[in-house]
Amino acid sequence: GIKAIIAKAICAFLNTRGGVLFVGIKDNGEIQGLEYDFSLLPKDKKPHDFFRLEFDQMITHFFGRSIYSNIVPKTLNIEEKSVFAVSVWPYKR
Repeated sequence: GIKAIIAKAICAFLNTRGGVLFVGIKDNGEIQGLEYDFSLLPKDKKPHDFFRLEFDQMITHFFGRSIYSNIVPKTLNIEEKSVFAVSVWPYKR
């Protein structure tokens, strides 16, 4: 699913020169945002917190905690839409 695709992109950045992965921006640069993803959540969940928790669990599942110092995830507002940006530094080991 989508988590595996995100993990592959992060892995590519870890194994090369690093980079920034934007979730919520299409390949053509169009800002899609995460609002559709947020709409699928149960109403009692805070969307940004839930998304971040899911991201952290995905990182642990695919990589373990050893890469946490190589990634900096954060939520941004671009054109009034929520976007998730993950800065990745190369893994030296």
